[in-house]
Amino acid sequence: MAGVSGVTLVTLAAYLVAMLLLGRTLSKEAFGQLNLSVYALNLLGMASLLGFPNALLRNVPRDRLERSDWKGLNRSLAGFNAGVCLLGVALYGLLYDTPLSNLVLLLVAALFLGQSLFLVTVLQIFRRFALAQGLFTLWRPVLLIAALLAYTGALRGLTPLLAAIAAGAAGQYALLVLVLRRAPRGPDPIPLRSLTHDAGVFFVLGLTAVLISRLDSFFLPRMIDFDTLGVYATISFYALTAYAVVSMGVGQVLNPLLASRERVPTTRIAVGLALGGLALAGVLAALADWAVPFAFGERYAGHHRPVAAALAVAGVFQVLYAVPSSRIGVLASRRVFRGFIAISLSSVVVDVALILFCLPRWGLTGAALATAGTWFWRTTGCWVVASRFTRSV
Repeated sequence: MAGVSGVTLVTLAAYLVAMLLLGRTLSKEAFGQLNLSVYALNLLGMASLLGFPNALLRNVPRDRLERSDWKGLNRSLAGFNAGVCLLGVALYGLLYDTPLSNLVLLLVAALFLGQSLFLVTVLQIFRRFALAQGLFTLWRPVLLIAALLAYTGALRGLTPLLAAIAAGAAGQYALLVLVLRRAPRGPDPIPLRSLTHDAGVFFVLGLTAVLISRLDSFFLPRMIDFDTLGVYATISFYALTAYAVVSMGVGQVLNPLLASRERVPTTRIAVGLALGGLALAGVLAALADWAVPFAFGERYAGHHRPVAAALAVAGVFQVLYAVPSSRIGVLASRRVFRGFIAISLSSVVVDVALILFCLPRWGLTGAALATAGTWFWRTTGCWVVASRFTRSV
């Protein structure tokens, strides 16, 4: 677990440094376009295999995988991956008037990232967790190298950066294939039908989680412009990064404790997280007008406190969400997951409604308020589901 956490933090740090450099190098418009491209890749990478990797992880233990033709399953899922990625990239091009060269690079990156997820899952089942996490996020250090070149003037524009992401995605897939070349496998097939139910559950949960985290960013270029998205992305990085790291840490601490059936004072933990998170939100909001242009350059100077405050409150709810979602993930029955799916789907509806209401009226502050309101809804619903349907721990 420590190895996985270390690898995750290193690759996350590489991504954050890359974005800091690119925020100071690119125009607001180009920075907004880059961020939206990365958000689209995250969405496609999660959705393109339709939840089957998670279902495999849940249903196929190591001894069975060693007897199974998992490479055959990988080939079967490649068709789903290609279809979803092609459809998603085509829709992206229609919505955001993207040059063909950038769309091709986006498609290449999405295809390799999506297919990498299956091989990473196989590595996880074989209990090579740190290696799996490192290879799955290899594109982030590659992006950092490209960002350093862009910062020195050796690369210009958005296209070389997308090419670097695509090359990183292709490289990580090739390394995964190489690492798994001698992994044990047998002749037994793994029928997709046996995984379909759980795959559908994981697909819905994963898709809704990514959507409500970034849906405001998909609306901003359509309702305002990419310059505004560039500004919003810098404030989001400033206001939400610490909460994302804490949320990840909460899950990694709670999951093994809950799995071992130890008594965990979840209410007391949540109160502590809420108080600490709100105190941090106050500091982030107070310093936002100075910190954002200091980190990303004077082109981002402005009155950012209301946006930072609302996003930080959304970050508090994200951290609080990690507590009941850990309980559900470890202890839940299928009945619990049905309730969880209802909350997840309704969160997307709430998010769209709030964005359409708030964004035209209050601009970036409205987008941030919509995010905070959606996470309040999702977190509250998750606590209700966890308290009603999971055992007391």
